[in-house]
Amino acid sequence: MVNQRLRIASPVLVAFSLLLATNFSLAQSAPPVGDTYTSTSATGTNYGAKTTLIVSTTDKSYLQFSMAAVPPGSTISKATLRLYVDGVTTAGSFDVYQATSTWAESTVTERTQPGLGASATGSHPVALTSSSLNQFVLIDITPLVQEWEEGTEANEGIALALTTAAGNFSFDSKEATDTSHEPELEIVLTGSTGPQGPAGATGPIGPAGPTGAAGPQGPTGAAGPAGATGPQGTTGSAGPQGATGATGPPGATGAPGPGGPTGPAGPQGNGFNFRNAFNASSSYAVNDVVTYNGSTYVAIAANQGPNNPTPDMSATWSLMAAEGATGPAGPAGGPAGPEGPAGAAGPAGPSGPQGATGSAGATGATGSQGPPGSTGPAGPAGSQGPTGPAGANGSGFNFRNTFSPSATYAVSDVVTYNGSTYVAIAANQGPNNTTPDVNTAWNLMAAEGAAGPAGPSGGPQGPAGPAGLTGPPGATGAMGPAGPTGPAGTAGPSGATGPAGPAGPMGPQGPPGTGGGGASITDLGTLTYNASGTTTFVAASSAWAGAVLTTTHSTSTTFAPTGLVKWGQYVVLINQDATGGGVTFTLGTGGSCTSWKVTGGGSGAVTLSTAANAQDELVFTYDGTYCRATLLQNQD
Repeated sequence: MVNQRLRIASPVLVAFSLLLATNFSLAQSAPPVGDTYTSTSATGTNYGAKTTLIVSTTDKSYLQFSMAAVPPGSTISKATLRLYVDGVTTAGSFDVYQATSTWAESTVTERTQPGLGASATGSHPVALTSSSLNQFVLIDITPLVQEWEEGTEANEGIALALTTAAGNFSFDSKEATDTSHEPELEIVLTGSTGPQGPAGATGPIGPAGPTGAAGPQGPTGAAGPAGATGPQGTTGSAGPQGATGATGPPGATGAPGPGGPTGPAGPQGNGFNFRNAFNASSSYAVNDVVTYNGSTYVAIAANQGPNNPTPDMSATWSLMAAEGATGPAGPAGGPAGPEGPAGAAGPAGPSGPQGATGSAGATGATGSQGPPGSTGPAGPAGSQGPTGPAGANGSGFNFRNTFSPSATYAVSDVVTYNGSTYVAIAANQGPNNTTPDVNTAWNLMAAEGAAGPAGPSGGPQGPAGPAGLTGPPGATGAMGPAGPTGPAGTAGPSGATGPAGPAGPMGPQGPPGTGGGGASITDLGTLTYNASGTTTFVAASSAWAGAVLTTTHSTSTTFAPTGLVKWGQYVVLINQDATGGGVTFTLGTGGSCTSWKVTGGGSGAVTLSTAANAQDELVFTYDGTYCRATLLQNQD
């Protein structure tokens, strides 16, 4: 079955539009076969040639439409009368009635006019005011038009008459050719699909519209996984100095390697706002991320300028990624040998993978300046960049975003609804607009696309782990073949350090490390709690860096952990006994921590839940000096 929209009138001009999708629309637009009005002030006068249709206390209007263009066997699901208001002298209401006898546009007068039958709207008059001027009004007369098509009522046309004591307004008739706002009867049909008609001739190509302004830059896509680092080649020994040989022809450029497969999309992030370098005078909100002294911090509480303490000393910040340790200095290079003669340049071999950058060696003695090497061939072209954002819309339509039943829309306003796009062909007033898919004041501009196949199901959501350390930077792209090496020039002064780049997005949680200062959690079960307040979690040389301690308390106590590993993350599960009551958990400094920094303020004692058998969690990270903690209550 298909839905068809038909604008019915004279069977002379017929235009078909087929939308190549699951459904198609069949449209016909023409003036009515007859329209006029009659007046009690001139009972013998015919107004069939007038350009207006008047409705007032002395005037009635009549319209007639041909049903010949409705395909046989079709079912009419909706019929809408569309009128254009060209004058409102006095506000009032009118209704649409069935005409009860035959009449002719060129001869009917007030003396010979047909009578008024039943209301075609179900007695739902239409109110017009001065705000209705130069607007279309849409009136549902579906039951009457269905009876015409079924043959249960004769098609004698319709009449427009006042329902209020006052009112004087007019509509464009079919003779109003200067505006082309003649009345229309729009019909939606439901019936079987007919055979495909022959394709019409291709029309001429219209002139190109002006180029729209560039749209805003789209968001940067997620970084792909870093490629594996190739092995470092060995350095050859320096040859003796000789005469400079002739430069050989450049070698052929190697073919670019195939691109790696696109990695799967990562899970939805938790909404960090990267604010660049920390500024003591700025205001920060929760989840704002800054850099300070080479480390990255996330705000766990709002803090207000202009005198914010630095993130490494403020409990409102949590360390996200610490500054990396300085690598060891490389061995000093040997003395520079005499420069040998440059051999003829051989053909360039294929580009190998970029090796890891070694640490800087000691500066060698300055050699004499050699001739510049020849320019190597250009490397292969990079892959195609992402498509730029769409340009701004050209003139003509007014895009109003998602449809709202309470909004007011004008002709040529464009909205989206349930995945499809619609354009207003008549004004419609809130606050109770019907939706565009059933409202004849809207035409479908672009239908919603078919749903794509379902993607594979993801695995179950794992529990949230602690934040992983920042991953290593991706490998540098392959270097083009080098020209003959000239002697080292005199070292220039060191350039100023560039500003720090913005922090990248948080990477996905990495798997637990196998050694070093990782942030994995190892559940040790229930450890023995030392009543004196000192509990040893793990020796500093252990291969893992985290632990879970479960202990039950019935009295206030002091907690001073020892044996903590730098950058280790720890969880203390504190169970209240069956009696309940307030228990103070004092965070002692006699162990590994020289000081505690607790989320929400405080560095001494925290008060636990008072309910019987309640369970609280004390989550903390040891950075080598401080223990930075968050107390989560009632986590049972």
